[in-house]
Amino acid sequence: MKLTVFVIALFSWIQLTQGRCTKVCFFHVSVASSVFFDVRSIDSNISSLCSHVIIGFGLVVDPENPRIQLYERVNDYLLRLQALKNVNANFKILLQVQNFKYVDDINDAYDKMISSINGRRTFVQKIVKLLRDMGFDGVQIRERHFKRVVSIRKEHIVFLQELADAFRSESSATGRPKLLLFESLYESTNIPLLDSCSDVMGICRIVDMVTLETYFFFPLRNVSYRHHSRLFGESPLDQHSVNFVTNYVLSKGCAKEKLLIGVLPAPHTFRYYARIYPEGLYLSAGVRSYDIFCRILKEHATKIQHLSDQAPYLCTEEWRDNRLHQKCIHYFEDALSLKAKANYINQKGLGGFIMWEFIKDDFWGACNEGLYPMLRILSQECK
Repeated sequence: MKLTVFVIALFSWIQLTQGRCTKVCFFHVSVASSVFFDVRSIDSNISSLCSHVIIGFGLVVDPENPRIQLYERVNDYLLRLQALKNVNANFKILLQVQNFKYVDDINDAYDKMISSINGRRTFVQKIVKLLRDMGFDGVQIRERHFKRVVSIRKEHIVFLQELADAFRSESSATGRPKLLLFESLYESTNIPLLDSCSDVMGICRIVDMVTLETYFFFPLRNVSYRHHSRLFGESPLDQHSVNFVTNYVLSKGCAKEKLLIGVLPAPHTFRYYARIYPEGLYLSAGVRSYDIFCRILKEHATKIQHLSDQAPYLCTEEWRDNRLHQKCIHYFEDALSLKAKANYINQKGLGGFIMWEFIKDDFWGACNEGLYPMLRILSQECK
């Protein structure tokens, strides 16, 4: 029995460490994504640049008889991804299951399921069957704590352990590769909330890989303008940086080989309207895809500047009738910042990266930089 468990664990480790850098690509196929990603755009570029693809998302419904409801067009994309897996056996596909549909809500069915012994048992059995029947290689759990009235920190660890045990048991009984279990730490940008609501050490001990959502840092969302994913902060105590969050999770006892650093290929723009806003007030104008933003970069290439950690930014102005109409500050990733992050992953011996919403990269060649230029740089540099 011990030998069987060891073989399963070894095989699972091999799945994750071939090439050492785990290169995960995540995308929503739901209203959570503002980009229309044609199913036909799924091709061999993805399986060559990504070792794993995670599709979002599934929701838990009916706490009395819990099951996963897949959102919108998951099936359409899954068929194309499975065709890539038929060619490349090392390519893995995971489903993301989360406890919220939109940013401002919490799925009560998920919490009730986790809090019930029978609910967990029923759900674990059904998720194993669903993943196998649909051809998934595993699942990523993404749990949001904001607006949650009652903490289920302990129940969540019990749930993860039962899920991990079920994955091992099913693999031992069938001889198939063990289903993978990832967890995404949603509150990576809010250390106090993460610390109080999540048992980070317990999570790291149980799951195969841990996603750090280090792609979108803001002290005050939509108001305080700064780069959304600084590698290093303004000071060692600046919590809004990749390095601070990574070191925090490592200090909790998480194995460095399990950590995935989150990266966003899309720029974030802050805008100041001269006739409307008080001087110096920049508000978020949202995130756009790189295939659109690259045109602005080419037009203002000589104005691009870099912060001390290679995080790039660009300041632009628009004048109308000889009067200032608006100013914009664009924060984004480029070759220098991506190489710096890949080097950081390599030097610290981390598990790899997850490119969040990789479909916001240029997936159709509009920028004349080839397909997926941002993802390609990160994939090539991360060893």
